[in-house]
Amino acid sequence: MKTILEKFANGEIPGDRPYNPTPEYKKALSTLSNNKLKLLATLNDMQKALFEDFIDAQSELIHLYHIEDVVYGYKLGVSMTAEVFLHKR
Repeated sequence: MKTILEKFANGEIPGDRPYNPTPEYKKALSTLSNNKLKLLATLNDMQKALFEDFIDAQSELIHLYHIEDVVYGYKLGVSMTAEVFLHKR
């Protein structure tokens, strides 16, 4: 069973989250897309399928890491907040 933090990180807790990609993000995305198209043009069907499987597995790993990263960051922030209130000087 997923924790509420995992659900939050996975986008399963509704809420509006506007996203305005930066110029750097747009440039990296464009480079990635262009290079993928160029590479796919050089591959045969079997190689294309293998490459797509590779991309899918990599995307899944990135997604799982993102969830762990959000959960860790949130817990760290809560720990810092608790320390501020529990250890007043």
